[in-house]
Amino acid sequence: MEIDTAVRHNVPILVVVANNGSWAIEVRDQRESHGQIVGTELRFSDYAMMARGLGMHAQRVERSEDLPAAIAQAMANRPALLDVVVTPDAVSADGKSGLAWVPDLQPLAAWDSAERTFRDIENDRLVLAP
Repeated sequence: MEIDTAVRHNVPILVVVANNGSWAIEVRDQRESHGQIVGTELRFSDYAMMARGLGMHAQRVERSEDLPAAIAQAMANRPALLDVVVTPDAVSADGKSGLAWVPDLQPLAAWDSAERTFRDIENDRLVLAP
């Protein structure tokens, strides 16, 4: 619905969807941790079509050589969305531990501190902060 909001308010943004047809970090975590993949391989949905349906300028980009022209056209017609089809085989730097719990990779110290306070990691139980 953020797409609809951007269109209604004519927000000059460019949304770029790196469409890898999966929740790739979770796919890797499931494969390596559990030996099977459940519910994380998706279709290569056409997000550009969805955005156009909400009135946004949108384009699906399937070839890398088409990307520069697509970016230029999108920037001239914002709000816009580019649905860029990418390989599902790329490995994210965050992929080693999945998204469920990545305390060493938290970008904000305050967020990490709050999470550690909320979760009593030592005793593996939830604790409500005072």
